Amino acid sequence: MSDTAALVEANRSREGQLLAGKYQLAERLGGGGMGEVYRALNVLIGRVVAIKMLLPEHAKTAEVAQRFLREARTANLVRHENVVDVIDIGHDEQGTPYIVQDFLEGVDLEHELQRRGSLPLRELLETLLPVIDAVGFAHHKGVIHRDLKPANVFLSRQGGKIVPKLLDFGISQVVSSDVRMTTAGMLMGTPWYMSPEQVKAYPDVDARSDVWSLGVILYQALCGRMPFEDETSSALFVKICTEEPTPVEKLVLGLSPELAAVVHRCLRRDRSERYRARWSSRRICAARRAAPRPRCSWRWTVPRLAGRRGRPRSPR
Repeated sequence: MSDTAALVEANRSREGQLLAGKYQLAERLGGGGMGEVYRALNVLIGRVVAIKMLLPEHAKTAEVAQRFLREARTANLVRHENVVDVIDIGHDEQGTPYIVQDFLEGVDLEHELQRRGSLPLRELLETLLPVIDAVGFAHHKGVIHRDLKPANVFLSRQGGKIVPKLLDFGISQVVSSDVRMTTAGMLMGTPWYMSPEQVKAYPDVDARSDVWSLGVILYQALCGRMPFEDETSSALFVKICTEEPTPVEKLVLGLSPELAAVVHRCLRRDRSERYRARWSSRRICAARRAAPRPRCSWRWTVPRLAGRRGRPRSPR
């Protein structure tokens, strides 16, 4: 970060402020183009929480502010042990919306894949099976996440064990609602994890799109590479819609045919041929019982089209 950018960040930081008369903002944990996250203390009850705040310049746009708070309302519909809890929502004195969530200690799955490339089978399944179950529960509640990716799987350290938590329902769709929570025709998602129907901006994207994204995450975490890569979004989208990925069993030696079949079925372009999320979890559990311990068939190298290790560079 340049000195100028650092100065802007420092001037914008709200560290030390008291929010809504009860949340003492501590250090800024991170942020992006739309918002930022702080560790905070509820001074009334002494509880440490995480607070997501929309940046003031975006809070003035009604659609952006509504989408931001939609994340809290949607997450509240999906009360599950592997979904981050939303504790409170509100607006500050300037009308900027905020979301109060559980404070989680740990790292996200994207960080682990950047650091390690791929995960051992047992660890991968212990991480992703609870997430798949949470996604299936969300589907049962009529919620489609639409942005499943490693960055939205947080590996929370709790009592000496890792508890995966599903994050960020900001572009989700509630199919049982009378109000459409996303705009038809808009391209929603993160390019490498988008299903063919998301790429084509189908108006009837459903839960099977999440299953595709889960298949991409499984493939990436097993192989240490993406099933589809290219330098530009348009070329990447063509591959997603027309090409088959390299079979996962060719990249991971010893992977059981049953587990490889689950990954490939999740990545069927014809969505009618994909599993439902909870059925995927059952099939993976069945495959796990018969699976020998696999190993990667290739030494990790940084692909030409990738950025940091395990994370492809954003296509133009």
